Amino acid sequence: MKNSGISFVLEDFGTGYSSLSYILNMPIDIIKVDKSFIINIENDNKSKNILDLIVQMSNKLNLDINKFLKENI
Repeated sequence: MKNSGISFVLEDFGTGYSSLSYILNMPIDIIKVDKSFIINIENDNKSKNILDLIVQMSNKLNLDINKFLKENI
């Protein structure tokens, strides 16, 4: 399917059923981080640190990260 130009997105990463095992076992191209990590990024150091780690992981695995997150970090 990837050869047909179809991208696979892991939505709401960091909450619920979206886990690291999906990245290992599925052909994920894009990670969409859950808004709960972005909302209070200015005031919540834990959220900022988690986002930093997700961005680093995405870069190392050549995964794109949602545009909204890139604009707000």
